Amino acid sequence: MFDSDVSKEYLRLYRHGVLTALELDAVRLNGLKSVKQIKPVYRIEPV
Repeated sequence: MFDSDVSKEYLRLYRHGVLTALELDAVRLNGLKSVKQIKPVYRIEPV
């Protein structure tokens, strides 16, 4: 994680199946909000 930018870390999390694109987008959108302002994210699995 050191000597790496946030975008690269997000990509690593996605590529290793740790977080989905939807979950990473929620992290991006909610990253600077207080906990009370964050809306829950629901995982949507492909059919």
